[in-house]
Amino acid sequence: MDKDERAKFYYEDPAYYAYPVVNITQEAARLYCRWLADMLQARNPDFKADRLVFPAPAESFMPNGYGHSNMSGNVAEMLQEEGRTKGGSYKNTGFDIRIDAPDTYAGFKEASPYIGFRVLLSVVAR
Repeated sequence: MDKDERAKFYYEDPAYYAYPVVNITQEAARLYCRWLADMLQARNPDFKADRLVFPAPAESFMPNGYGHSNMSGNVAEMLQEEGRTKGGSYKNTGFDIRIDAPDTYAGFKEASPYIGFRVLLSVVAR
């Protein structure tokens, strides 16, 4: 399978819909989130666009049993701070994905298959 076939498989197969977006710059991720907020607000005027945040700050989610939040995953997750990531990717060693490990991808500027993002959307019931 060549590179284009692998990309098509990853991006178009429904099995990967819940996976993070990879090979995207931080600017492109922000633009996507703005587009998503506009689209959601157009479909539902009660939607608060300011509740859509990209990327999730480091302590966005409930900590695990050890008190740690946002541990490593299949890709390093972009943070709100430019050029910062949390966790590691499948290419990192166990040492590199420790919560206190240095940011392997610190200062990144280019898109990478090892760095991704997820949209954090807060839903507030009325």
